[in-house]
Amino acid sequence: MRRNDSAQARIGRATSRPDAMKAAQMKFRLPTYLRDLIHESGEQNGWGDSEEMRRRLEASFVEEAQAGDDETYRLVRAIQTVAINVRPAFGNWHEDRFAFDTFRAAVLALIDLHRPPGMPVRPKDNEIADSYLGEDGTPETAGRMIAGGASVAAGIPVPGMLKTKIHIARRKGK
Repeated sequence: MRRNDSAQARIGRATSRPDAMKAAQMKFRLPTYLRDLIHESGEQNGWGDSEEMRRRLEASFVEEAQAGDDETYRLVRAIQTVAINVRPAFGNWHEDRFAFDTFRAAVLALIDLHRPPGMPVRPKDNEIADSYLGEDGTPETAGRMIAGGASVAAGIPVPGMLKTKIHIARRKGK
């Protein structure tokens, strides 16, 4: 393994080998509770223990690769930890306003740890950035548009989205 390779590069290299999809056996030890969880999950999903372990292991690599880079992956994991740590003291962040504000402050603090120095400068000659920013858009404008797209992709309801879909459908005559 090359130390500075991204998860995407490592997965790409591993899956491009001629024997990549050939099954290989491994022996290792697990605590009994993990073995039991794997067995129960496999039964619920309709496959055996080996398939359950393979799918979960593969999902962990895919999750890392989908983050895009190691720093983003660590940030996502830290945000998950914040959600876990907020719950016992304040409740679920998405169900209680105080818990939400606590979670939001923690997430913003994590993001601020990664703030690059200097002032934000609009990218030049970048059609993708221009589509988010328009003539005089700000990073907040672009961020809200990106968040809206990410929300839809994740199945998170976006206020006003249903009205927009109905309006578009009416215009198309549906």
